[in-house]
Amino acid sequence: MPPRRVALALPLLTLACSAPAAPQKADAAAAKAEAKPEQAKPDKPPRAPLKKLPPKIAPPPELAAKDLPAAPSLPSLALESAGEGKVAAPEGLGVVLPHVALQLGEGLLLAGQGFIAYDPQIRATEVWQVQVFAPTQGEPRATKGESGSIRTGMRDPEGGALLVGSRGVGMDVQVWASRVTAKGEPGPAISLDSLGYSDVLAVIPGATGELAALAGFADATAWLVSLDASGAKRWQPQLDERDGFPQLRALARVGDGSLLGVGVVAQRDGDPWWVRVGSDGSEQARGKIVEFEGPPLDRNRMLYAIVDRGAAGFVALGLAKRAVAQDHDQVFAVGFDASGNPSWARALEDVRATQIRGAQSLGDAALFVLEVPSAGGSAVALLRVAGEQGETTRAEQIAGSEGKRSAGFVQGAAAPELLLAGIEGELTWQRAKVGP
Repeated sequence: MPPRRVALALPLLTLACSAPAAPQKADAAAAKAEAKPEQAKPDKPPRAPLKKLPPKIAPPPELAAKDLPAAPSLPSLALESAGEGKVAAPEGLGVVLPHVALQLGEGLLLAGQGFIAYDPQIRATEVWQVQVFAPTQGEPRATKGESGSIRTGMRDPEGGALLVGSRGVGMDVQVWASRVTAKGEPGPAISLDSLGYSDVLAVIPGATGELAALAGFADATAWLVSLDASGAKRWQPQLDERDGFPQLRALARVGDGSLLGVGVVAQRDGDPWWVRVGSDGSEQARGKIVEFEGPPLDRNRMLYAIVDRGAAGFVALGLAKRAVAQDHDQVFAVGFDASGNPSWARALEDVRATQIRGAQSLGDAALFVLEVPSAGGSAVALLRVAGEQGETTRAEQIAGSEGKRSAGFVQGAAAPELLLAGIEGELTWQRAKVGP
């Protein structure tokens, strides 16, 4: 029986290693053995550590989309380069996926997450925060942080940055935020509180006396907090679950100082959801978006980004799914007036996407960076939404973006720029100028 084998093996091992030698005959035999010359053993190279990847996970057939329409072919858009760079992935990582690009006082900061390998069919059980800093003078450097992901960030008043996201993996994920200096060096961490599985997905610069407002989710409810200039909590409203289970994915600032947050509220499926909160943290209004113009929209819908167009109001962009697993999603837009009230909603026909990576205004147009399906697997596209009711849209695939990813727009650039990234083995990036 196995327990008995263990009990016997331990005493035998002890005797072989530590018992005193037998007298005389054993000594003579040992001396004879020592007299024999030892044969040299060839040196063996050190064994490389094994990197064990999680198994690939094929979704059950009932979770896969059926009769998915083909993605439209997009016209090509050539953009002028504004600079490029590259850096090796930190030791132990094979892929660095940047989520945000920030032009700081003394260089370019990219931040996101790293993997041993990246495959959409591999469950990411091991993920690390990664920061890359390319100084104006000198060589770029990449730093692997703690387990988790840096989701986004903003430039701070000192020429540095505030980064936000999560730390931990699996169901132990918690909200996280930290400062970075203008030289790309670690600044003070910011203490945040949340209950249960939680993540910070959005950040926006603060108003007077405020460093920033952060948003995301905690357990089964939306999470929103305002930080003062020192990074301490000013207020945190209780956004209850009367509509379902809400998450906030993006923030915008209304003219009176209130915050407009967009995301999703989920019950059986997801509905686009919005909430407006005053500058003192008091909730002013909230609602779901359920009626859309244009073609029929798949039932699971979420807003990911929002753009402030000034007097023309706000445009939020989302993706809609019909199943858990599918190759690309419908794109839809929701308009808000300058006061932060919904005014129109439309499903878009000329583009399908896999991710929404960035958003910025240019004049009265809202610009969005999308990752889209292409002949080479994936590419990056630029979507423009204009007009009082968002009636004018134009989607174009960026030339040379086949197989690339994007960190969205470069915050702090002198003129609008987006960032394309190659993520395998080493991180390469190209900054591209965006015109009217």
